[in-house]
Amino acid sequence: MVQEQNQQVISHNSKLRNENAKLKSELALARQTKTGRNSAIAHDPLLNDELIRKMAKKYAITVYPWPTSDLFTSPPKDSLDPECPERFKDVSTFEAGLIKELHCFLDDRELRERAANYAPFRKAFIRQAKQGRTAAVSTVRGCAPMILAEVDVPASLLPTQANDLRRNSTLLKNLLEFPGSPAVSHPFSPIFYPNQVHDNTKLFMNEFQTKVWYFT
Repeated sequence: MVQEQNQQVISHNSKLRNENAKLKSELALARQTKTGRNSAIAHDPLLNDELIRKMAKKYAITVYPWPTSDLFTSPPKDSLDPECPERFKDVSTFEAGLIKELHCFLDDRELRERAANYAPFRKAFIRQAKQGRTAAVSTVRGCAPMILAEVDVPASLLPTQANDLRRNSTLLKNLLEFPGSPAVSHPFSPIFYPNQVHDNTKLFMNEFQTKVWYFT
């Protein structure tokens, strides 16, 4: 009983701190608007720019590269565990788990509350994730020969202009589609599994993923 009351007090205090910070933020915005300056976001107590930048980049690289505003709502109580094999059954179950996965990634009560209830936080996170994704894609392209060294991809397939060669490459097709099965029947390509063997208990445990994280 006492533990439950303490938890209620902690939760109430957290909400009060968020409300107080939100009021300060609104006051700062009002003052900046009145004086004609547009740098109010730099003084927003709910937006730790450095923290958001680091977390958003990490999320885009290690979790999901395309966060949208609808992922920041509170996850349904019956949400699947983000790591359970059932979540990767098909595209719909995978996407349904993105909300809870984002909140698990934030791993902080106040950050989760801001994600669900404070629009500037969502906008800042999505903007930073987009920038992190763009930088990561550029880095991965530059490091592709090292990342895919074990696959022994011919150098002629790596340039951006080599679309036709890549499209007709049997090697790349085997990495992207399971033999005898159209790509739409599997939400994930063979390259996402160790040794390109379909096993939902080992999704993303391939030999390439860690290299992507290392270089980015």
